[in-house]
Amino acid sequence: MDADRISKLPDHVIHHILSFLPTIDAVWTSLLSRHWRRMWYYVPTLEFSQFGNKDVEIFYNFVDDCLKHRMMGMHHNTMSVITRFNLNTVYRGRRSKVKLDRWLSFIAQPHLQKLVLNMFEYEPVRRRHYCLPEVVLNLASLTVLKLVFVELEACYPVSLPSLEYLYLGHVQMEDEILHTLLLGCPSLEELYIKDCDKLKSLRVSSSCLQFLDLSGNWETFTIKVEAINLQSFAFSNTAWKKPCSCRFDLASCKKIENLSLHGVSFYPDEDFASFISGLPLLESLALDQCDLIDIRNQHLKFLDVKTVRYKDRDQANWDEEDWDKVDWDEVDWDRIEISIDAPNLDSFKCYTKNLLVRFLMNSPNLSETFIHVGYCAETETRRREREREWIIVLIDVLFLVLLVELLMFPQVFRRNCRSPLPNVNKLKVEMGGYDEDGVRDALLWLAPSAETISIELEPF
Repeated sequence: MDADRISKLPDHVIHHILSFLPTIDAVWTSLLSRHWRRMWYYVPTLEFSQFGNKDVEIFYNFVDDCLKHRMMGMHHNTMSVITRFNLNTVYRGRRSKVKLDRWLSFIAQPHLQKLVLNMFEYEPVRRRHYCLPEVVLNLASLTVLKLVFVELEACYPVSLPSLEYLYLGHVQMEDEILHTLLLGCPSLEELYIKDCDKLKSLRVSSSCLQFLDLSGNWETFTIKVEAINLQSFAFSNTAWKKPCSCRFDLASCKKIENLSLHGVSFYPDEDFASFISGLPLLESLALDQCDLIDIRNQHLKFLDVKTVRYKDRDQANWDEEDWDKVDWDEVDWDRIEISIDAPNLDSFKCYTKNLLVRFLMNSPNLSETFIHVGYCAETETRRREREREWIIVLIDVLFLVLLVELLMFPQVFRRNCRSPLPNVNKLKVEMGGYDEDGVRDALLWLAPSAETISIELEPF
């Protein structure tokens, strides 16, 4: 029989190992031997999940027993502390509330650092959320707080001086309640707000905040952020078929380096280009399903654009099951113009199902370009028309990028793709010094029917 090496480890090492297990597994170790009987009493982490426990009474009794034994351990040894508490359960109304209030009252100890509460609704139609008790929002030691499917009331103060990370998902709260909550978190560095649909106008004021991520199903949204150290801002409209009319006030956020916007439509009186140019340190920009693509920024290095638009806005609201029924010859695609004035841009990626894209670019330092055109089930005739239109776009990009390397189509690309300019009779290329034979081979694939190919080389 193999030797029991784990039992010979120092107790504090065993406690650390057990902290990575769900509490139910840590409790089972008490059956191993007398030495292990109370070992789990000193594990700093408690993690309970109702999922997999069909009988709610069994789950409630298990949590009650665990907390009772932990309380006994604390009376006998002051080293038995709880630093992390993770609870995933289904909220069933009043009876659940009595249990939850009692559990959280015990857990709210001076050493608690991380608290995760995920209260799924038993009857989502009634939208009954668990109302968080005041004691949770006044823990001086708490550094991480994650709340899902709870309700916050405005009847008590908030004091979370050590909190650095806050996640709010499906939380019922008004704008002023959130504002009060944030005022009580002076050390907050990361804030994530997901699907808190009651919010309409958000104010965030924090000198420590560095990361802000908002997502939800909004038709209109206004946000003012006063965070001088903010580095990353992301906003996502989860109802992407209907762009959210947004108004962003980030005037004091001059340190933003990363910006991501999804499903955003700016108000008519706001200039997107001016908004972008007002972020002097911006290096990375991601736009997904946004109406305006007019970008002017001197420091921008990475640009990622995902877009598809139609002249008929109703076509943008098709569900996935409708796509197979569409007569693509009747689809009226809208021309998209992407204007980019970013002299330091290094990487540009564009994902689109619309071939009618025109690029207006001032990016002489661009070294990486990726353009992905999604598949649409068009007829052969329409597809050929689209290919011709797309080749015009491709040639525009090649001229804009001004890099000879982009004409050197790889061999594997030439073998698997048809020549994009099969009917061109004359082709002329002007470029700086480069391998003339290599360029000629690439151009012969580009325009195989060309009677004359003129390559004018400038000296090295």
